[in-house]
Amino acid sequence: MSGVSPDDYDRNALRNISIDNSSNARQWTYQYCTEFGWFQTPSASISPANYSMRSELLNMTYWEDLCLDLFNSTPMINRTRKEFAFYRQAGTNTVFTNGVEDPWQYATERKGVIEFGQTSLMSDCTDCGHCAELYTPKPSDSMELVRTRKIVAKLISDWLMYNP
Repeated sequence: MSGVSPDDYDRNALRNISIDNSSNARQWTYQYCTEFGWFQTPSASISPANYSMRSELLNMTYWEDLCLDLFNSTPMINRTRKEFAFYRQAGTNTVFTNGVEDPWQYATERKGVIEFGQTSLMSDCTDCGHCAELYTPKPSDSMELVRTRKIVAKLISDWLMYNP
């Protein structure tokens, strides 16, 4: 993956508290340890021989230990659920976008609440990973990704034009 280094995941490197503008790995790790409480663990329903992206060693025990070791904090999953409406975002005029290959899609709203003016879009295409709809457009982009970008632009335009 471009822009990612082994130090972004190395426990000893993550202990370094000096300011370094070349990596935000420690800040990101702190955020998911203390706020998100959502970790990319291997699926228990899949046999270990079929794990595609996650080692079976990256289970909740690993993540809890990492957060405790680095920040003296355990994941605050219940607090986060309560703070962010327990599985439902209450914000209005919101578009949730996800790429089908993004493991973070399960930590967001995959079905928006129409009454709140929420829309949820899934770009189902090759290389539609995390934030793919925010990448600089290029001629080789899939039609699905182009469609998602057009819908997002239209929604935002409509929200900005609406003035009650």
